[in-house]
Amino acid sequence: MKISQKLLLLFLLIALIPIIVIGTFSYVNTQRKLNAQIKTQISNTLTRQSNKIDDLVTADLRSVDIFVVRAEVRFLTNQYNQQPTVAHQQTLSDTLTNIRNDDRSFRRIHILNTKGIVIGSSDTRFIGKDYSKTAVFQKGLQGVDVSMFFNDIDGVLGHYLTERLILDNQVIGVAIMESEADTYSLITSDYTDTGQTGETFIVGHGDTGKPEYLTPLRFKTDAALTPYTSSQTQPPRDYRNHPVVLVTRDISTTHWKVGVKIDEAEVYAPIYQLRNVTIGIIIITTLIIIFFGWYFARLIVTPIRRFTEVVTQIRRGDLSRRVQVGTNDEIGILGSAFNEMTSNLLESRARLIASVLSLSQGFIMTNQQGAVTTINDAARKLLGVGPSAPEDTPPSLTTLFVPEKLGGVDIQKSVSTCFREQTPSELKDVTFEKSFYNFYFSPVVINGQAIGVVILISDETQERQLQRSRDEFFSIASHELRTPLTAIMGNASLIKSFYVQKLKDDTEFEKMVTDINYSAKRLIGIVNDFLDVTSLELGKIVFTNKPVDLVQLAHDVIKKSFTAPDVVHGITITVQPPAKPLRLAFGDVDRIKQVLSNLVNNTLTFTADGGKVIISFKATESFIEVSVADTGCGMSEDNQKLLFHKFQQASDSILTRNTAKGTGLGLYISKLIMEGIGGRIWLAQTVVDKGTTFTFSVPLATDEQVKTAKAAHEAEIAALTALSASVPSVATPQDA
Repeated sequence: MKISQKLLLLFLLIALIPIIVIGTFSYVNTQRKLNAQIKTQISNTLTRQSNKIDDLVTADLRSVDIFVVRAEVRFLTNQYNQQPTVAHQQTLSDTLTNIRNDDRSFRRIHILNTKGIVIGSSDTRFIGKDYSKTAVFQKGLQGVDVSMFFNDIDGVLGHYLTERLILDNQVIGVAIMESEADTYSLITSDYTDTGQTGETFIVGHGDTGKPEYLTPLRFKTDAALTPYTSSQTQPPRDYRNHPVVLVTRDISTTHWKVGVKIDEAEVYAPIYQLRNVTIGIIIITTLIIIFFGWYFARLIVTPIRRFTEVVTQIRRGDLSRRVQVGTNDEIGILGSAFNEMTSNLLESRARLIASVLSLSQGFIMTNQQGAVTTINDAARKLLGVGPSAPEDTPPSLTTLFVPEKLGGVDIQKSVSTCFREQTPSELKDVTFEKSFYNFYFSPVVINGQAIGVVILISDETQERQLQRSRDEFFSIASHELRTPLTAIMGNASLIKSFYVQKLKDDTEFEKMVTDINYSAKRLIGIVNDFLDVTSLELGKIVFTNKPVDLVQLAHDVIKKSFTAPDVVHGITITVQPPAKPLRLAFGDVDRIKQVLSNLVNNTLTFTADGGKVIISFKATESFIEVSVADTGCGMSEDNQKLLFHKFQQASDSILTRNTAKGTGLGLYISKLIMEGIGGRIWLAQTVVDKGTTFTFSVPLATDEQVKTAKAAHEAEIAALTALSASVPSVATPQDA
């Protein structure tokens, strides 16, 4: 949005705020007062109408009470119940007819027995009719009720009055009187104080138990006994779907709801007129402000537009442009400050470029489109690109980084990924002809948006050569150490096995041979740990993964390495079988044995004589977990932090090492092995002076892996069988 548009918008907002605030306040205040007045008027009308209805209900209840206390009606009803003859029925019906003739408020009178059958009526057409399943009969059995309206046999809207007949504290029947509904209709058709759209309505529960209109409506004369649906919207809507102002009240004696409503359009007509006038004033005022705002904005915008043109050219890279300052006002001061800032920026840019070009590392910068914008001499030298003049266009990434020269590494893809994800990345040991380079990619981000990528190139050829020399030296030294140590251990074992008994009286000689054998084993173990760590860290170990039974593997390890008394020192080692057979795991058998041996050796080191070591198993969704628990000394929280680190031992002192307990590489090697086969190892539980539990997990073998391993095994057996069959047998002397 241009400044002129922003200024115009600002003028509009400043000028319109008072008008909008005053107009809105006036409109809301008037609406609130009018709404309260209308609510009061409707509430008064509802009170007047509901009082009339209450009076009618009271009169109906009085009429019912007068009727049910007539002794002759109760006597004749009881007489018919005891002797149901036609004569008794006729006498009862004649009596009811006389009562109806005396009291014209009743259209018909029926007497029902306790089973709901009409046994007497002022209208003989109803004698014998079954009312047992009707709501009016059920309510009559419960007590007096005047709440039900109905369409009678002649199709005229009527009103039920019902009450039970009691003689000697016993219900002998139910009286049902049909009354005219006109008196209620006259009340609801009184539209005084309700305007052109207002009306009063009565809602009750019909035979179905659902709400329904009891009387006709102003705009729907046939609404009596039709369903009533209350609107849950705000404002509520009537049966014509018109928004209305509605007030209701309950008639407790009948469970009726009386309501008075008026269309909202009629109620709020004055406020709508006020709203339209207010909107018209705001529109006219807005047009006037737009005219004057546009006129004054042009006086201010012209110098700002010139300023913007220079800024745009500078933003495109032309730092030589300057703003023409012709005034001493605020815009002139701003122009002078901007010119000074541009000069400082030009100087800073020159210093930055000089610093980049003098870097010993290769430096390349790209823009948003991936084109090279800056490249220093070190990068040109490393990539074999000759120097160029300052005005020359920098070479493209395609020219600088040819995948064939980089061992197939796609540098452009790494640049695109760094720019897109806005995260640094690194490529190590990339071959380029006879050299090794490290590439570091870092996004250039401003306000959360990447505008380019910086590529740093370092020559690691000498470091690789030094590392290779160190690795070769370490490998040769380890080999040279292990070879004589193996010979020493073998000879010591032979001496111990064959000659110690012959020299059993020479205890000093036996001790010396035992120490030689033990020291040789320790030295070989140390050398093996060093070799394993080096190989694992360099990624030179190839894991031969195949399906393996971890339970059987644990039995083999314990049987082979941890049964001799001088090894276990009185500690009981138990392989606890799982509750149900486990599936096969998938990993390198020899390396898993090495991890398990390391854990068991640890438990033997930190468990006193007479302690216990338990190896247990647990299957999860994707892994089999093997736990090694001991009853040893446990570990403190400080010692737990040292676990799984190179050359760290969980001892009581972090300043000294207990060399008698090993190199501190066992858990570190186990961690690298488990990560190499896709599992992991962790400290599951430890309690000081109670014991420790380590757990490692091995991935489950898939059905396809088991099938492949089985097929390979069968093929190997078949090959051996075929080979043995092809070798000719040699006849023995016995055969001859």
